[in-house]
Amino acid sequence: YYAPYLTPAVYNGTVYATTTYDATAGGSFLYALDAATGETKWKATGKSSFMSPWVAPGYPVTVMDAAGTVWAFSQAQGQVVWSKPGSSTLFGDAQGDGTRFVTGGYRGVVGLVNEAGRADFVAGDGHLFVSPVLVDSANGQSGALVADTRGNLYLLSFLK
Repeated sequence: YYAPYLTPAVYNGTVYATTTYDATAGGSFLYALDAATGETKWKATGKSSFMSPWVAPGYPVTVMDAAGTVWAFSQAQGQVVWSKPGSSTLFGDAQGDGTRFVTGGYRGVVGLVNEAGRADFVAGDGHLFVSPVLVDSANGQSGALVADTRGNLYLLSFLK
């Protein structure tokens, strides 16, 4: 059984928390909870396990699911603002401006998703990738540092 670790995000008096997929409960859920009272402000439902949410001023609440889709929900009401396909994922990471995402980890594939589209990096079946870190170089190129379970470290670039 696969269950990712999930870390809530807190912003502007709201806790954004996710659950893994549970067929008996009706899916995976992203909750917006009042930080002071614990009251549910809104709840969004997914068809694949949601990962940890990401939120910043002026941007929608962003969360990736285990199927690799990057979802953006409005902070106020929880409606889907947009979604983009990624790679089947064991992890996800978002950059501070809410426009660059790394998904993947499963079967040796990492997906880099931005406004220009998606670029996949394939290291080979059997490799699992762990905890990406998004980086910017001095020349303005953005990418991700990703390690695999065999001890290799990769620097991957986003599409321009």
